[in-house]
Amino acid sequence: MIGRLVDKSLVVHPADDSRSRWRLLETIRAFAADQLLAAGEQEESRRLHLDWAASKAAEIEAGITGDWRAELDEVIDDLRAALAATTADPSGTAHQLARSLAHLTFARGFFLEAQGHYQAAAERAEDPTAAYQDLRTAADTALAGTGGEAALQLLLDAAELARSAGDGNAQAIALASAAIFPDRFPAGITLDAAHDRSNAWLREATEAADVDEPRVAAVLAAARAWGEGNRYDAPDLELSRVAVDAARRAGDPVLVVGALDALVTATANMGRLREAHRIARERLQLADALPRHEPYAAAEIVDAFHTASRCAITTGDLPSALGLARRAVADDPIGDHYLSTPRLVRALALTGRFDEAVHHANEMWNAWRRAGSPPADWMSTAVSAAALVHGLRGHDHHDLWRSRALEIAGVDDATQSPALTGFAAFVDARVAVHLGRLHDAATLVERAWTSPDPWYQGYARTAAAELAVVAGLPDAAERLSNSASVAAENDWAAACLARAAGRRNADPDNITDAIDRWERIDARFERACTLLLLPDRAHEGHTELRALACPPPAC
Repeated sequence: MIGRLVDKSLVVHPADDSRSRWRLLETIRAFAADQLLAAGEQEESRRLHLDWAASKAAEIEAGITGDWRAELDEVIDDLRAALAATTADPSGTAHQLARSLAHLTFARGFFLEAQGHYQAAAERAEDPTAAYQDLRTAADTALAGTGGEAALQLLLDAAELARSAGDGNAQAIALASAAIFPDRFPAGITLDAAHDRSNAWLREATEAADVDEPRVAAVLAAARAWGEGNRYDAPDLELSRVAVDAARRAGDPVLVVGALDALVTATANMGRLREAHRIARERLQLADALPRHEPYAAAEIVDAFHTASRCAITTGDLPSALGLARRAVADDPIGDHYLSTPRLVRALALTGRFDEAVHHANEMWNAWRRAGSPPADWMSTAVSAAALVHGLRGHDHHDLWRSRALEIAGVDDATQSPALTGFAAFVDARVAVHLGRLHDAATLVERAWTSPDPWYQGYARTAAAELAVVAGLPDAAERLSNSASVAAENDWAAACLARAAGRRNADPDNITDAIDRWERIDARFERACTLLLLPDRAHEGHTELRALACPPPAC
C-alpha cells in the first residue's frame, strides 16, 4: 500500500530521516481534511489522533532517561497539533497528553512552552487534585526559567484551587511557597507589595495546615526562616537551621536542598563566606542526585548551581567558580542558555580570561535583549564584570557596560541595587587603580567601604584600600588594617591586601606573597600586574599583559 502511494507521490519519506516515518504532502493533507469534514468523520479522526498522540507522548516520556530526543523531535509537531485541537474542558486523554507534552518539552529545554502545557493540563484535569499538581508544576517550570512573577501567580492559583477543594495541606504548601518568593526569588516581583502580602499568606498557610504532616511543616519552616529576616534576601540564621532539620525529617531531598539555600544565605549575610561556601558545596552534592528533567527538582538544581558559583566567586575560589560554570553547561537543567552565562562571565573576568569573558558577555546581553529584557538584577554583576574587563583594557566600552549593568539592575545608580552595589564599587575602585584615575579616589573608597553587600565586600574593600594607598589618602593605613577581616574570608581579597601592603611599605616579601596568592587562584591579570612591582620580574609581567591585550597599570 505505501509503495503505491509513493509511486503516486502522495506520501514521502525524507531522505535525511533515519527512522521509518512517512509524511503526507501538505496539499494531500489539506485535501484529506476536507474529505473527512464532508463525510462527517472529522471528530472521530481527531479523537483517534488524540488517542495516538497521548499514547505516543507517554511512550516517549517513559524513556526520558535514555535516548529519546530524536524520537520526540520527529513527532512533536503532531503532538502539539493534537493538544491544540482539544478544548479547555475535563478530559482524561487530553490531560494525559498535556501533562506528558509539558514534561517532554521541559526536559527538551522549551521552558515557556512547557509552562503553557502544564497550565493546559490543569484546565483539562478531571479532578482538583490533578489540576492543583499541574499548577504547582507549572510554577516550578516558570521558576526554573527565572519567571518569578509568573511562578508566584501560579502558586496563588494553586492555593485557591486547593482551598476550594478543601485540601488544607495542599493550600498551606502553595501559600507558604508563595510567601518565600519576595525574599528568595525577587526577580520581576514588586517587592514592597509582595512583602505586605507574604505575611498574610504565611498566616493563612499556618491556619490551613496540619502541622503534624512533615512535608507541610518543612515548607512552613522555610517560609518562616525567609520571612523573619531583617531585610530582603536575609533569612534568619537560627530559623534556617530549623528549616533544614524539618526538611531532613520530611525525607524530601528537594526540600532539603531548598532549606539549605536559606542557611547559605543567612550564613553569608553574617560575613561567614567560607562557611557559606562549604554549605553551598554540600547543597550542590545533594542536588546532583536529583532528576534534571523534573521541574520540581530542576528549580532547586538551577539555584544550587547559582549559589555554589556565587559562593566560590565571593570567597575568591576562582578555579572552583570557573569549573562550576563550565560544568553547568552539561549538568544544570537550563544548561547552555543565557541564564547560565553570568556565572561564566564573572569567573572568566576575574581569572583574566578576557577574550572569553567579552565573547560570552556579548552573547549574554544580546540573548537577554532577545528575550524581551526581563527583570534580572541578579545578572547585573556579570554585566559589571564585562565593564571591568573593558576598563582594565582601557576601552571606551567600559562606560557602555557600566550603564548596561544599571539597566539590567533597573536602577539609576548602583547604590540603589542590593545585587549590584558591592560589585560595582569594586569595579570602579579596581579600574581607577589600573588607569590611574585618582581624582575622585576618596569618594570611590568611601562608596566601596559603606556598601552593605556582604557577598562582594571582600573585593570592594580591599580594592578600595589599594586605591587609598595608590592615591596617598591619609586613611590608607587604617583602610588596610580594617580590611583584614574581609580578606580572611576571600582569597582574592587576601592577595589584593598583600599587594596593597607591599605597595605602601615597599616590602618585596608582601609582593611575592601576593604573587603566590594570585597564582593559587589562577588570577592571571592580577598576577601580571603584581609582577611589575618586582624589578627583576617586570619583563614577565609585561609579556603577560600584552598577551591579555591590556596596558600596563598607570600606578
